[in-house]
Amino acid sequence: MNAPPASRFGFEWPRLAFGFRTALAACLALLLAWLAGLEHPQWSGMTVWAASQPLRGHLLEKSAARLAGTIIGVLFGLALMRVSHGDAMVLVIGISLWIGLCAFAGNLVRGYASYAAMLSGYSAAMVALLDAAHPEHVLALGADRVLTVAVGILAALLVGWLFAAPGDDISVVEKARLVSEQLAADIVARLRGAPVSENEQRSILSDISALEGTLDLHGAGSRRRRRLVRKIRALLAAQVSA
Repeated sequence: MNAPPASRFGFEWPRLAFGFRTALAACLALLLAWLAGLEHPQWSGMTVWAASQPLRGHLLEKSAARLAGTIIGVLFGLALMRVSHGDAMVLVIGISLWIGLCAFAGNLVRGYASYAAMLSGYSAAMVALLDAAHPEHVLALGADRVLTVAVGILAALLVGWLFAAPGDDISVVEKARLVSEQLAADIVARLRGAPVSENEQRSILSDISALEGTLDLHGAGSRRRRRLVRKIRALLAAQVSA
């Protein structure tokens, strides 16, 4: 069987197709933002590249996280500008504390909530510092930031939703089942008095850890998948205890 033309040049067709349609969505976002008269239309294109994902659940949740993080950061930046009245010392201290708080929160939570927390930090910095010399323009800058991000998210969803895969529950369930089979065989061997390798036990724990690390992203964007993730986590906890 002949290889696809793209693979002959070292490209993987699924990744190439994803990159191509993301580029088209970025161009669409840039055009829409420009036609709307937004001041920084390039932010819309950047948002498409940041939000686009190959799976629908990830696309939806990351888009929501980006919008939420942007709005929170912009609101804090506007509030800081109003409180500081353009005083550089107050701005620097306020932004430093806010970025530190967002970084702390981003490391405390997991999944796309962490992304939203980090985004809140530098969104506030962009609003407060990009036009610090003209505090009278900060409200327009904040509105422009939110609107450009919203346009980028809209374009990413319009294009990405048509091609993004719905996700695969079977692989996660199958991995959990395989670990259960390994563990059951290990328990049976011990009950029969056969020696059990410590390396085998470490391998089972390593498989459990690797599977647990993928569960947050697997549940993204779907209540049904989140319920499945909770059930698998309960199973993994029982496996570790066993």
